[in-house]
Formats: sequence, structure tokens, C-alpha cells
Amino acid sequence: MISAAALLLMAVGEPVTAEAALRGLERREWTAFYERAAERVRQDRLEEAALAFYVGQLRGRTAVACRRPPEDEAPALLASFNSVLGEPINRWVGGSVKRWLRVIDGAIAWEQAHPDPATAGPDCAAAREQVGAGLKSMRAEIAATADQIRRERAANGLPNEAE
Repeated sequence: MISAAALLLMAVGEPVTAEAALRGLERREWTAFYERAAERVRQDRLEEAALAFYVGQLRGRTAVACRRPPEDEAPALLASFNSVLGEPINRWVGGSVKRWLRVIDGAIAWEQAHPDPATAGPDCAAAREQVGAGLKSMRAEIAATADQIRRERAANGLPNEAE
């Protein structure tokens, strides 16, 4: 768990590219992205963690939605990863709406450039489209409510970075 004090002390630094953050994962299954995200959280490499987390969500949600019926453990595993990693990553990335949007854009672009071999076929096209549209919709909502997000974070004692 990342403390509020640790969040304040983390350097902004240069943006991380998705290509660098996700190198070696191009042909891996969705769980590998959550593993990379957890590793990067432990290393305080949070922008890399966020990129891996969002690509993991794209791939994991697509895999679960595409498989009818879904693999027994996949939906529970996806929910567990999202619960355990989502809270600290989203708490950090949400401290800068500009960064949050950049991370989502990077994750979407990376996944489009490196489609998941497990769900790249035509039988998963509808699931890929639906999951991608969901992340794009979330991105649009974040952009549209940036001021509200900052106010709510401040009211909850969470830091906001200067944009």
C-alpha cells in the first residue's frame, strides 16, 4: 500500500513510454501484465505499473468476455488483480489527470500495436471492441470531469499534482 506521504514524495520525472514499460510482454497472456504492474509498484515505478495495469485490464477483460463460458478461475482472478492493484495505481495516477489520460492513451495504443495473440482472432472481435470502448469511455469521462476529480481528491486528503 502506498502512503499519501510517499505519493507526495515521488518525482514526476519524464513520461515513460509504453514500449519501454511493456518490453517483453508483447505475446504474453494478460496475467503477465498484472505481474509486471505489481513488480513496478514494489519498485515505485508507478507510471510503468499503471501502463501494465491498464493493458492487463484490456487483455484480461477481453479474454473473460470472449470465452463463453469463461474459464472457471479467470473472472475471479481478474477481479482480485483489479482490487489489489487497481486501488494504489489509480490513487497515484489520478493525482494528475494529464498523466492519467496519457497512461490510458499509451495502453490503448500499445495494445493496438501488439494485439493479444489469445484474443486476436475474429471470434473475439466483439469482445475486443466492447472492452476497448469501455476504456475509451472511461478516458472521456476522466477528461470531462477533471476539475471534479481534483476537488474530490482534495476533499479526501489525496494529493493533486500541478498540471
